[in-house]
Amino acid sequence: MSDTQTTEIESTPKRRAIRKATADPMATLISEAREAVSHLGPPPSAGTPEHRRKHHDGRAAAWSRQYAHEGTSDSLLLSLAFEASAAYELEARYALLQLAGAALALIEMLDAPK
Repeated sequence: MSDTQTTEIESTPKRRAIRKATADPMATLISEAREAVSHLGPPPSAGTPEHRRKHHDGRAAAWSRQYAHEGTSDSLLLSLAFEASAAYELEARYALLQLAGAALALIEMLDAPK
């Protein structure tokens, strides 16, 4: 070969490893939760009656103090459930997300390998 000629090297295309799609654990939990809730029937048509909000708010505060003292799952869930029950419409979504998030986190802990 002379210097003026270039040598072409045929390149073989690299194959990418095929990655198996793994199910998102949180998506699986949400799907299971939807299935579990479907057995409860239709959702309630009305929110919390006004005369019970103050009571629920007081219970939320008490369970929150208990959670701060002991750090147990029951006190966390009860404080968040009472907080969601006491919430007005503008606050309800956030309060319910907190409750759902705590419940899903606890389920993940139960599902984790020991």
